[in-house]
Amino acid sequence: MIYCINPRCQKRQNPDNLQKCQFCGSRLLINGRYKLVKPLRELSGQHTTEIFEVDDRGTTKVIKVLNSDRSKFIELLQQEARVLQRLQNSGIPKIYEYFTFLPNNETKKLYCLVMEKIEGQNLKQWIEENEPISELKAIDWLKQLTNILSEVHEAKLLHRDIKPSNIMLRPNGQLALIDFGTVREITHTYVNKLAWNDITQVLSPGYTPVEQMEGQAARESDFFALGRTFVHLLTGIYPAQLPKNPQTNQLLWRNRAPQISEWLAYLIEELIAPLPQNRPPNAQSILECLTKGNIQDETRLPLTTQIATTINQITRTQHQTSNRLWRAVRLLLTSIVVTSLVMSVRQLGGLETWELAASDRLQRWRPIEGADPRLLVVTITESDIQAQSQRQGSLSDRTLEQLLTKLQQFRPRAIGLDIYRDIPVSTAYPNLTKYLQKSDRFIGLCKISDPATNNPGIAPPPELAPEFVGFSDIILDEDNIIRRQLLHLTPPANSPCTSEYAFSLQLALLYLATENIAPKVTLQGDLQFGDVVFKRLTANNRGAYQNADLRGYQVLLNLRPYRAVTDIAYQVSLNDILNNRLTPTILNQLQDRIVLVGVTAPTSVNDYWFTAYSNSQQRFEKQLPGVFLQAQMVSHILSAVLDRRPLLLVWNLWIEILWVAGWSIVGGLIAGYFKQILYLGLTISVTILLIQALCFGLLLQGSWVPVLPPALALVVTSISIVVYRTYKFR
Repeated sequence: MIYCINPRCQKRQNPDNLQKCQFCGSRLLINGRYKLVKPLRELSGQHTTEIFEVDDRGTTKVIKVLNSDRSKFIELLQQEARVLQRLQNSGIPKIYEYFTFLPNNETKKLYCLVMEKIEGQNLKQWIEENEPISELKAIDWLKQLTNILSEVHEAKLLHRDIKPSNIMLRPNGQLALIDFGTVREITHTYVNKLAWNDITQVLSPGYTPVEQMEGQAARESDFFALGRTFVHLLTGIYPAQLPKNPQTNQLLWRNRAPQISEWLAYLIEELIAPLPQNRPPNAQSILECLTKGNIQDETRLPLTTQIATTINQITRTQHQTSNRLWRAVRLLLTSIVVTSLVMSVRQLGGLETWELAASDRLQRWRPIEGADPRLLVVTITESDIQAQSQRQGSLSDRTLEQLLTKLQQFRPRAIGLDIYRDIPVSTAYPNLTKYLQKSDRFIGLCKISDPATNNPGIAPPPELAPEFVGFSDIILDEDNIIRRQLLHLTPPANSPCTSEYAFSLQLALLYLATENIAPKVTLQGDLQFGDVVFKRLTANNRGAYQNADLRGYQVLLNLRPYRAVTDIAYQVSLNDILNNRLTPTILNQLQDRIVLVGVTAPTSVNDYWFTAYSNSQQRFEKQLPGVFLQAQMVSHILSAVLDRRPLLLVWNLWIEILWVAGWSIVGGLIAGYFKQILYLGLTISVTILLIQALCFGLLLQGSWVPVLPPALALVVTSISIVVYRTYKFR
């Protein structure tokens, strides 16, 4: 997959074999050598720069792309390029190239900076996944970063944005300082601007000192940010969340890092001193302190004091370890109980209705994809029905013959008649009879009988061979919403409809046959086209469905998002075709398409259905005409096979259990950290929104992931921890 560099392109992912973007036409090989492999920052449009991993003829690099034409931003990017060229240190990314690029049909240039790809993870990610660092690691990392800063400052530069997310940990344990986008040169101009407070402010809450917020950054400002970074690494707590001494404004962090010596704590206190003049004057003085380790030399203490101090530290460490272990065990046990309870209720069907409703809401969030270009729907309106003479039902023999004659001029790949015709064609229309008997592109409709509901079924058109008939039967959930597609069903012995294949599947098979794509069955009994497998819903693989009837070959229906039927397929009325009132655009749409013919007159037939898009009457049409539902089902098959559009799949039961258990643990951790109910409630609310966002993202990739069970487990676990804590300290 190659990404388009154009930030205004609406569909930026492209297959590897393309030279130009299939949506906007921009070149995909940037500056004759770079292919954008994947974004390293979310492409949300909220940032002035986008960062991609690129392939430079087999070598992985990083490109920063500025999509703003503001002179200030351009100047900063150019300055970053100049700075990185000057600095030659293994802890600083190498710069390879700076250039501009003009996307297709755009007037605004993009400014591009290509640099070294630093492997590993940043320290913000690292500390989120690990315990606070030890003293030895702190000394090692502080030495590395101070050496890097020493070179930066010797080059008369200020970094101005040191924080864990801007420090990379390589696989070999070496650190690298990245993101020099806010670097500032210490020149006479800079010094003059300091006097007038005319410096662009750079702010990273929790790490930026007061003087830098006021536009007065100096070398000591980088030391402050470095110290705050190590407070975060040593405590595991974001500095802005730590309390302060109201008299001195000093951060109160020391009791959260019992693993370090007093001399190291004293050095960090100096680094984060509120006033710049109280911090170390240069990088060399920091390195000397780290080397000597004698800021507050404990060897000068009496031996008894040293022994007592050591015993106290050991006792305190053991007590803290015991408390952490007990909290971890308590959280794990609570999570197991809550997860078991939630999943048991789910397996009994207690959450099915709400889970399906939550899934519908996520589906309605998806962006409109546009009509399927392979389909055309011929609608039969109320006026079309009334205009016919000598008809039985909604379409007379004469009108059907005229319609098929018109359509044949355009050689459609398949024609599907979404109307029951169980009565033979009148002898007055022998040509129609001959067409239905001989055509290999026409699919008719029938309905399978169901003894359980006393439904007698409906026979297919008598003129059609069995292989050109498909059943119309669909699956309704208990709330009368269609979320599943029935592909295969074995009819009862006495059913007038004997077709085992769905109407939509028959049409898709005709279309795919012209693409030389034939169906086959996997060893597990699943339908497969090429490498696309339509995995059936079974008792072992059913997601939110617990009490649903899973007879036949059912798959989850991944609807094409719509606000109107025109978002599903192109349409034209029967009257317009018969009277030659077709525009050149419509005439072109008739060529090489699947044509579905069906009634949309609400007063003549009861062929309207509820879908996931029928729950919000203000935004979407209340019900979907049956012919457009069939179009959705045909498009579902073709889009999956030909466009690689994701099929909706559910996770294995054990993976779902781990998913729910993970969020249950998160709920316990949140309850353990936030003691105030207000902050706890806000954090839980944000986390539930995060769960929905993750499920929505996975839905876009084709995974139907539970939303309600993890949210419920999160809340119940949080409440359990709060209740336990409340009663424990009463």
